[in-house]
Amino acid sequence: MDILSKKNNVGVNVGISTNHTVLSENAILVLKAVENNERLTQQHISNDLQVTVRTIQRALKELREKQYIQRIGSDKSGHYKVLKSYLGPDSQKGL
Repeated sequence: MDILSKKNNVGVNVGISTNHTVLSENAILVLKAVENNERLTQQHISNDLQVTVRTIQRALKELREKQYIQRIGSDKSGHYKVLKSYLGPDSQKGL
């Protein structure tokens, strides 16, 4: 019975924040890396941040979906263009 009550709490915090200005820690780190050098590869970012390439891919996807970056050119010879910088979750309070 105790196991069933715990199962009902799964996903309680999922999707609470719909504010698109909030980024994950990895996405913030990747954005800073791309701001410093738009031609970095996923492998280079992965090595610099000491996380897996898959983690970098998820962070880049988040940044693209929230329109912080855009991929310019092909997968092989293209680069990322930074569309806006991350100002933090408190940047919208004054508006």
